[in-house]
Amino acid sequence: MKFKPLAIAVLHQAGLHPSLDVGSSVGSRRWPYDSAHPLAWGTPHVGVILQQNDVRAWSKTIAFSSAKPPQAEVDAHVIRLHETGLLVDCMPVLWTFWEENKVYWSEVRFLAPAEDDYRDWLRERSLAFGRYSDCCHLAAAA
Repeated sequence: MKFKPLAIAVLHQAGLHPSLDVGSSVGSRRWPYDSAHPLAWGTPHVGVILQQNDVRAWSKTIAFSSAKPPQAEVDAHVIRLHETGLLVDCMPVLWTFWEENKVYWSEVRFLAPAEDDYRDWLRERSLAFGRYSDCCHLAAAA
């Protein structure tokens, strides 16, 4: 049986942002060190949505222990998962963490276009600076 990618409409129905598709740059709406002072916040990580049968998504997993599993075996595995109703709301994302690439599976509803994620990060960081500013003024006045 030949692998057929999951229809993008199914993923959009599961919560994938309408502008996203395989190959899109995404953010996770989680930011490095965002519980610390805003000066310590790292910029958002950016990932790329992969096809569900991309061998990088299955490398060194429980299903395939090798670093480069055979494409035909990955295709068959993903088909079996689709037949049981799995993988309908998640996609593999290739993340770049500093100088290392790592694939993590993400629920599509948590992914946002990278530009939106960066804009949200700027807004939240600005609000956090305001909270710290208010807090420091209150402490100095006491």
